[in-house]
Amino acid sequence: MKKKQRQSGRSHVIRRVIDDYLRACPVMKLSDGDACPCSSIRRYDDCCGPKGVEYRLLWESESGEPALIDSRIFRERATKLLMYLDRPWARGISSPRQGLRYLEGLYRRYDSFVALFESFVSCRRGCTACCYYLVGTSFIEAELIKRYAVRHLSQEQLDAIRVRVREQLPHYIRENQRPRDRQKDEELLAAYFQKRLPCPFLSTENDCMVYPVRPFTCRSHSAVSDPHACETGKGLELLDVMGLTTSIATALVELCATYFGDERWEHLGLWLAF
Repeated sequence: MKKKQRQSGRSHVIRRVIDDYLRACPVMKLSDGDACPCSSIRRYDDCCGPKGVEYRLLWESESGEPALIDSRIFRERATKLLMYLDRPWARGISSPRQGLRYLEGLYRRYDSFVALFESFVSCRRGCTACCYYLVGTSFIEAELIKRYAVRHLSQEQLDAIRVRVREQLPHYIRENQRPRDRQKDEELLAAYFQKRLPCPFLSTENDCMVYPVRPFTCRSHSAVSDPHACETGKGLELLDVMGLTTSIATALVELCATYFGDERWEHLGLWLAF
């Protein structure tokens, strides 16, 4: 009974957070002759209009293009993601294997949620600008990546990754080396980006060798600004709905600290001692 009450209480809080966010996004008034925002290439009055679908304006691009979202689908997927994010504290994690299963489930729900914004994002396959940033990663994410790499990559690929890590190791920035001052930290990360050190898992064909299990830092790096901003980092704006980027990263660190005794958030290359 108490467990059901706790779950009901969390559900209420999560619904309120989502409703508050949507309430701050104005309802977009669409005329019958307008193109339907669902990308069906039909008119609104022949598509979502008769169904009573409510579209809300999340933001406008630099060119003035509106980012519209179906509030019903947004609410549904956001609720599933936030409820799942809370699961370890409700049920506990008793083993690394269970932790890895939880992480894979979190990735699936996050990917499903951000798929709602795919048409507003500048990122496209073949662009590797973000593959030169410092990739903060939690213990459990690194463990999933290492297991995937050993299982799916060839020995030649693994050897090449080890060589790259050894070459780059003197340049890696450890968590305890990062200044607390936000501006100084941003300057340090910008200087690292300028060194153009590719991610250890970036292939010679400019593909991610561990894409299915890429860490949250990579999954959440979705640019909504001009694609050219990715090359310099100047004027770069990333998708961050409801502050989820910080919330999920913090939750992963807390999970690892609580259940695995490791609260580090290190660059991916520093975990690769496989």
